[in-house]
Amino acid sequence: LRQEIGWFDDPKNSTGALTTRLATDASQVHGATGSRLAIVTQNIANLGTGIIISFVYGWQLTLLILAIVPLIAISGLIQMKMLAGHAKKDKKELEVAGKIATDAVENIRTVVSLTREK
Repeated sequence: LRQEIGWFDDPKNSTGALTTRLATDASQVHGATGSRLAIVTQNIANLGTGIIISFVYGWQLTLLILAIVPLIAISGLIQMKMLAGHAKKDKKELEVAGKIATDAVENIRTVVSLTREK
């Protein structure tokens, strides 16, 4: 709100793009701090408990499985990178769609206010 007037003339800073960005960013922040954090904490606790129990009942097999864990972690990181790339593309497309929708509504208001509709 405290930007220079020329800042709003940039197409990526139009009313529709800003509104869409605010709507999506707020939901992403809520998702990152809420349920995702709880799920990560629960998974870490489950992993630690599972490793302790498996060492008690079969330490040889546990060591073998722990040797494979880095491969699984690397594949998970690669998958997250790929999904993050698609999320950025989707976010840009959603901003463009929000801009178009907001511009259409604003233009309809202008036409109605001038009583030029047919």
